[in-house]
Amino acid sequence: MKSVFIAVLGFCVAVGAASAAEGFLKRLPAEQFAAAGLNKLTPEELARLEKLIAEREQAVATTAVGAAAAKGEKAGGPGWLRALVTLQETAEKPEAAEAIVTRLAGDYDGWTGKTVFKLENGQVWQQVGGGERFDDKRSAPTVKIYPGMMGAYWLEVEGVRERVKVRPVKLK
Repeated sequence: MKSVFIAVLGFCVAVGAASAAEGFLKRLPAEQFAAAGLNKLTPEELARLEKLIAEREQAVATTAVGAAAAKGEKAGGPGWLRALVTLQETAEKPEAAEAIVTRLAGDYDGWTGKTVFKLENGQVWQQVGGGERFDDKRSAPTVKIYPGMMGAYWLEVEGVRERVKVRPVKLK
């Protein structure tokens, strides 16, 4: 699914770059157009310049998407890209999104209203809505965050029968 997301991202960037470059010279204010000496060019030279700009923008966009894909492939686990892909998958098809399994960074003793959960993978999630739960203090328990219906996310702490609704604060 990651490769599909990256391919769609690449397509969107390429289309955006192509459409932005097509009218670049036409969007320039007259004074900037003249100051750059572009008014001295023939229509054929202007068309060639437009084409060069479009090709350059396309190359830059392709390189950026390739770098993002390579970084995501090297991540090897739930990192910022994995979390972003999970969010995207949930929006498209909630049942297809994968759970994130990691550990809490620090101690756990329950949740109270707006509890912030800092994870070992660098992500930060916050409790949504009310609700309290008090548990015996545990050090860095394993947690599982998975998507629910209507864009909701749930956090389960290993050994706790109750789950808590959360939202992403920082996806690293």
